[in-house]
Amino acid sequence: NQPRTTCKQVFQSVAAKDSKYDFAGVVRIEPNAEGSDSAQLSQNLMLHDSAVVNTRPQMEIFNEDVKASHGATTGGPAPEAMFYLQARGLGRETATKLYVNSFVSAALLDIEDPALRRRAMKWLQSL
Repeated sequence: NQPRTTCKQVFQSVAAKDSKYDFAGVVRIEPNAEGSDSAQLSQNLMLHDSAVVNTRPQMEIFNEDVKASHGATTGGPAPEAMFYLQARGLGRETATKLYVNSFVSAALLDIEDPALRRRAMKWLQSL
C-alpha cells in the first residue's frame, strides 16, 4: 500500500505419487503504490502421472505506473536431463533425487538470511 515497494514471490512444489497441490496466490497493487515492482512465480514439478497440481497466480493492479509479472510452470523432470544423469551411471531413483534437489535449491539460493539459507539447504540435503 506504499509507493516504490518491491515484492518477489517464488512458490515451488514437488508432487509425488497420488499427491495434490493447490496454489492460489494474489498480489494486489493498490492505487497509491506507484512505481512498485512485483513478481510472482509458481513452479511445480510432477514426479508421477497420478499427482495433481492446480496453480492460479493472480494479480490485481490498480495503478498503471508499476512493473508487474506473474507466471506458472508445471511438468515432469526434463527427459534430456534425466537421460544425461542416467547415461552417467546414476539409477533412476538417484537421478530423480538429484533433479529434485537442483529444482528446489534454485529457490533456496534466493533466501537472503545466510543462517536460514544454510539451514534450508541442510534440510534439503537430508531428504
